[in-house]
Amino acid sequence: MPSSEPSAPQARLTALREAIPLTLAELTPDPQSPWADDALHRASLATSLTTRVRHNTDPLVLSVTGGWGSGKTFFLTRWKLHLDQSNIPAFYYNAWNDDFSTDPLIPILHGLASLKPTDDAAADALIKRLRHSAIPLLITNASNLLKTRYGIDTSTLSETSSDDFLSSYRALTDHREELKSALVDWTEAVLPPSGSAVCIVDELDRCRPTYAIELLERVKHIFNIPRLVFVLGINPVELANSVKHVYGDIDSRGYLRRFFDAEFHLPRADTDTYCKFLATRSGLEEYFERQSAIFRQTGQNPPRDFAPVYDFLGKVSPLLKLSLRQIDRCFGMMAIVAKNLPDRFMLNPYLLGTLLALRSHNADFYLEFVSGTKTGAQVMRQVEEWIGDKRPPEMQFMLDMMEISLYATHLRDMYTRTDQTDTDSPIEQLELIARGQPANRSHLLAESTLSAGPQKAKRLLELYTRLRSPVGHIAGSSEYLKVLADLINMTPTTTAA
Repeated sequence: MPSSEPSAPQARLTALREAIPLTLAELTPDPQSPWADDALHRASLATSLTTRVRHNTDPLVLSVTGGWGSGKTFFLTRWKLHLDQSNIPAFYYNAWNDDFSTDPLIPILHGLASLKPTDDAAADALIKRLRHSAIPLLITNASNLLKTRYGIDTSTLSETSSDDFLSSYRALTDHREELKSALVDWTEAVLPPSGSAVCIVDELDRCRPTYAIELLERVKHIFNIPRLVFVLGINPVELANSVKHVYGDIDSRGYLRRFFDAEFHLPRADTDTYCKFLATRSGLEEYFERQSAIFRQTGQNPPRDFAPVYDFLGKVSPLLKLSLRQIDRCFGMMAIVAKNLPDRFMLNPYLLGTLLALRSHNADFYLEFVSGTKTGAQVMRQVEEWIGDKRPPEMQFMLDMMEISLYATHLRDMYTRTDQTDTDSPIEQLELIARGQPANRSHLLAESTLSAGPQKAKRLLELYTRLRSPVGHIAGSSEYLKVLADLINMTPTTTAA
């Protein structure tokens, strides 16, 4: 009597499957080795920035720019530790965490105060002087906030002459200059004989617009002193939108340029490397490789490899301009599918990769496809339009597998080739073209395939045989699409922050 116990390889596969995390915790940098987890090789940019600021003694404002989800926070938090190792005074400030406050002056002064040596009475006295000098500016800003946000004009609470207004302006100017003087004295007393303090400001573009602009203005008008370097991590497009929100339809990019002395752009990420890193870290790589090995041991023909699901994402992500954060979420969806796909379904890595990329790039179009409003041919046409002529030649096989996988979702199953709406299917259309006959349901195929002739049709039909899994498993079909979509839809829709 055969044993009901699973084989050792199958037991190991089950253990790997259960161990796959649904989400990956954000990596905490190691203060002793901040770039140990630098899968994107950003340490070289950190070295360039460090060289730029190490011996600087002039007022300096730099920007580190990148799109949403491009890894700015990853870079800046580790660069701060890099500066610590280089004995360069620095503090990191996440502006988005504090944009509920009325004035960015407070957290910046707090960050500077954190750089003073412990048990230094002279430095403590200077910190008190800084705070005292800042109070009138904070009060004025609070009054302006009451007027702009709530319509409360505090100037009407008492009778004030024009002379009083002029005196108030002169006093405010004097307080600002006193604060700048105190800052100069603080840098001379607290900082090493050469070099500057580095103030790293992150997530500025995610702040409410008024706070973001206020912070830039504070840096320009108050902290523009020798030996203070500000490095701001920004998404220029979103920050420009904040400027327009505050000032209307102006040259927002030109307005922003006057705040920065130089820009450092995060280099384009190697998404192949990043996807491999995520696959290894999540356990998906080992799980898919073990699953492939078990399948090969059964002697099934053709052999099946499940690793392309993350290889495919690595190749298609730059073509669809997916951010690193969107790729992270793709792996979260991939984990849900891997852990919950019913045993009777064999994973089709190309269809899964297509659905993940499509949902991240255009969630509305994805929903139209999985609900049956759009056909596989329409998806393929749209994908070809999105990527244009940018596809590298080595991607052709993946795109062919994507196309035939999309066509297979028209079928009720992989063996009874019957379309959901009529007796024709994309597979039968391909067979017509392969025999040199014209397609009679051309809407079921992409234009590029219709115009390519019999050679491509034969190639796609050969790939179709790879999708036909052993009896009892389905690697395509409308039912298979529904199962995948239900699992993928368990995760939140990707939206820009």
